[in-house]
Amino acid sequence: MGNALITIESDTFTVLRNDINMILKNTLENMISKSGDKAEVKVSLKINLNRDSVPDDDEVLRDILVPMFEHKVTSTLQYKAELNGFVGGSSYELIWDPDAMEYVMRPIQDSLFDE
Repeated sequence: MGNALITIESDTFTVLRNDINMILKNTLENMISKSGDKAEVKVSLKINLNRDSVPDDDEVLRDILVPMFEHKVTSTLQYKAELNGFVGGSSYELIWDPDAMEYVMRPIQDSLFDE
């Protein structure tokens, strides 16, 4: 095996690119099928360089760096769930309750003359 460039386009990251493509495809399909409006795809790449020693051709130890690239690709679909309600309106009034020391809502008292 020859030298492998370390660029996003190189063979080093073929699996990462394939995983991104798969997550992107699945995310778009889910958004369309479930009427999702927003999604977020995150790509995380962790790089570890471990120091080691190996013998060269003359059996002399030389220091090397052993690279390890670990990736994670995640997708989060965002759905909006909404419930609406209404409390109050023209049949209620807001008054100060001196016992509770707070504003309270109460039904408006009908006049004695209303039938």
